[in-house]
Amino acid sequence: MENKPLKPNFVSTFNFIWHYCSEHRYAILVLLLLMTAQTVLQALVPVLTGKLVNSFNNSIETWTVPVWICAYLGAAKLISYLCRICAASVLSNTATQVMKKIFTESFDKVQHFSTEWHIDNFSGGVIRNISRGIWGFDQLSNTFCMSIYPSILMMLSLIVIFFWNGLWLGMIGVLGFGLFLYLNYNLSTHYLAQGFEEFNQVDTDLNGSLSDAVICNSVVKFFATEEYESQKFREIAEEWRVKSQRVWWRIETSFSAQNLLLWVMEVVIIGLSIWLWFKGLRTPGDVITILASFQMAQGQMTTVGNDLRLLQKSIIDLEGLVNLDEIDAKILDSPEAVALEIKQGAIAFDQVTFSYKNQTKPIYENLSVTIAGGEKVALVGHSGSGKSTFVKLIQRLYDIERGQITIDDQNIQNITKQSLRAAIAVVPQEPILFHRSIAENIGYAKPDATRDEIEQAARQAYAHDFIIGLPDGYDTQVGERGTKLSGGERQRIAIARAILINTPILVLDEATSSLDSVSEILIQKALDNLMTGRTTIIIAHRLSTIQAADRILVFSQGKIIEEGSQETLLANFDSHYRIIYSLQSNGFLQETMADYDSKVEQQLLAH
Repeated sequence: MENKPLKPNFVSTFNFIWHYCSEHRYAILVLLLLMTAQTVLQALVPVLTGKLVNSFNNSIETWTVPVWICAYLGAAKLISYLCRICAASVLSNTATQVMKKIFTESFDKVQHFSTEWHIDNFSGGVIRNISRGIWGFDQLSNTFCMSIYPSILMMLSLIVIFFWNGLWLGMIGVLGFGLFLYLNYNLSTHYLAQGFEEFNQVDTDLNGSLSDAVICNSVVKFFATEEYESQKFREIAEEWRVKSQRVWWRIETSFSAQNLLLWVMEVVIIGLSIWLWFKGLRTPGDVITILASFQMAQGQMTTVGNDLRLLQKSIIDLEGLVNLDEIDAKILDSPEAVALEIKQGAIAFDQVTFSYKNQTKPIYENLSVTIAGGEKVALVGHSGSGKSTFVKLIQRLYDIERGQITIDDQNIQNITKQSLRAAIAVVPQEPILFHRSIAENIGYAKPDATRDEIEQAARQAYAHDFIIGLPDGYDTQVGERGTKLSGGERQRIAIARAILINTPILVLDEATSSLDSVSEILIQKALDNLMTGRTTIIIAHRLSTIQAADRILVFSQGKIIEEGSQETLLANFDSHYRIIYSLQSNGFLQETMADYDSKVEQQLLAH
């Protein structure tokens, strides 16, 4: 992996942080002033200590002088301590407000990213990048404001004290501090940064793999592949261990190099101080001041060395959030977008061309079709023929490449996403429920719904009886993704949700596929009532569910090859729908799937 220097990362990270911190600029200024006062007061300690020693050796001085110097020392330390407490209070208040805003805005960004982006990214990895970035900001703000800034300020103050005690001492201090900072800068930005980045990548993979296995645990159970998943996780965990150990060794190597430089500086400064005292050029108090200043400087340099590593680690931890902020993966409303006004609910595709990312061949090419308001239309065809894509484009989960899609002659590109999707209720084939109560899941699309409205919707979906039979009734928690309920129960909850929202456009993605025969009959009655007066699109996998459709669209390879009522299509002995119907009717025409595919291919070539 290529080394990444600190500067580009720091600049992009600083811009990201300042975007959130700029509204707290006055609080940050107060914080830095408090830390400046605390640091300057601390720097006075070795100077006052040296004067205290000299006052003991001066026979002219009275006992009051050492007492006053001790009082000054105590006051300096006390005020320094109070300044730090106040600074910590300001930092904690400011940092938590910024962290909350970053958290909520990152969540909002991810929520609004396109369906395609969510498909391409591990949910566990995304969550890990956000949480790691938040705590990276916490560490960065604390490290910089409470440690690096005062430490560098302290070193500058101590260099002034060195120069005050001699030009050579000052030059040694400047040279030593300069070499130390240069060494740490290069170690942190090149040697350590690579290790941190490699570790973060495998850490993200580890959390993504863990999340994936936990979410899909039912599949693991179905196929008894616990050991396979454990072995796969052990392999990733071993890579995590290797990268973690490599980071540890790099930190230790960096620490050893810093200590060697500090040891050399200590030998030189102590030796020079003793020589100056031996020659009578400095008093014992001056030597104490020099040595105490160096000991303090040594501690500050060690702190800066550790903090630069933490700073680089924080910057790399924040990269996931910074990159998230720079992603352009949203389906955006146009500046002129207005709310959708439904009159009849008529839907029209006009010369629509669309292809998924990284696909060279379009799913649709110049597709045109119209669905009248209140019409019940079924989409039929094999998997991959374009049925689900048809519905996704109406919801504008993806943007088309050419043509236009309209609802009541309103181009959905010029309609706000919120009003568009609020007008369409979807009952998916595999309903996903939140790990919340049944009442919350039914009322999810209508947050202000009353309990009576929720229960009435459940009755219409024939879900009320099984719900009240649960230990907590409508307050029963359904488990992650609704796993505490059966497939049929989840489906009826989803249907109740669609009934409650009462939208003018309804999409049923094989809404009865998870139900037993008795429940299917009951639900079908509820759906028949629900579809009345609404534009309804039925994605059909089982043809027994579309007998109430006004029109059937037969899809193949992104084209509508036939359309008409079920009676009309079945009456045509050469229709492709009749072939599909026969395959689901246990050989009605005794034609094979190969026969069907061959006829479809000939039909498409003819076009």
